[in-house]
Amino acid sequence: SIIIWQLDDFSYVTTLCGHQRAVVTLITHKGVLYSGSYDHTIRAWDLDTYECLNTVTAHDGWVRVVTVHRNVLYSGGEDCLVKAWDLPSMQCTRRFMGHKGYVCALTCSEHFLASGSEDTTIRVWDVNTGECLYTLIGHGEYVQA
Repeated sequence: SIIIWQLDDFSYVTTLCGHQRAVVTLITHKGVLYSGSYDHTIRAWDLDTYECLNTVTAHDGWVRVVTVHRNVLYSGGEDCLVKAWDLPSMQCTRRFMGHKGYVCALTCSEHFLASGSEDTTIRVWDVNTGECLYTLIGHGEYVQA
């Protein structure tokens, strides 16, 4: 579950229930909270009504990380994939394949997506084509930030 707190006085607001396992990644975008979980799903929550707007089974394994750029949600999972999801429809529009370990870090700019992985690499992707442009090697441990 996800507990919502009021930031000005740290009072309890509500609890969002729906995930079947631990929630490990959160991001907000345009009044919607996106949560990724060990239950393999991403949920979209309306931050005005606190209702679940959508649930998608996102990965074959844990959803480790989510980030948003413009109207695209990107997720990284235990299945070694990065996926792009159209917002607000939550339809998967692209799969980025190449990591050999779970994906645990994502950041995005206008044309590029960078993903960090348990395989100790960072991959830089073209967001329009899904092509891996660079693989950065040299980290001694997995890249999680």
